[in-house]
Amino acid sequence: MLFTILLLLPILGCAAERLFFHRSGDCWDGAETISCRDIPASVCCQASDPWCGVVHCEGCPNGSTVAGYFQNSCQTKANGRCEITHPFSQEGLLGCCVDLGPYDTCAGQWYPSSSMDVATTSERKCVQPNVMTYVDHDHGVKREIHIPQGELKRATQLLLARDFGGLRAFENWAHQSSDE
Repeated sequence: MLFTILLLLPILGCAAERLFFHRSGDCWDGAETISCRDIPASVCCQASDPWCGVVHCEGCPNGSTVAGYFQNSCQTKANGRCEITHPFSQEGLLGCCVDLGPYDTCAGQWYPSSSMDVATTSERKCVQPNVMTYVDHDHGVKREIHIPQGELKRATQLLLARDFGGLRAFENWAHQSSDE
């Protein structure tokens, strides 16, 4: 089955497993993150304080470029970028890490090759992160919840207030569309 999936990837297009934003400047700190899951190449993923620590891509193909921006747009020259050339996580997924801040707003996107001219690309579709990962300290479990477009600010406020009951109102992540 894996062989069939690998054969179909060029036909189906390529999407990263996730483009992560971390509150801290540490790519290895995965306790609380937001991410654009199943994000196609060149789509701009926008975030804001307190999530503008670092951005990285998990599941981007080897040779891809991750670009980070110090504003809530991907239209200008990237403020930082890195090429995915080495194993990133314990699971063996490929990734790299771009420092973003601290700034009030930030954005990130990935490209399928390092030859993409990040400085001159025009912005395409923009989305907010659609997944939040956190530990529900009331129940001692790690959760990945779906964040519908337009709900990121509310979910972030609930997390910062440690209102885990309020966060439980969000559905678990189940590969919902980023438009939902």
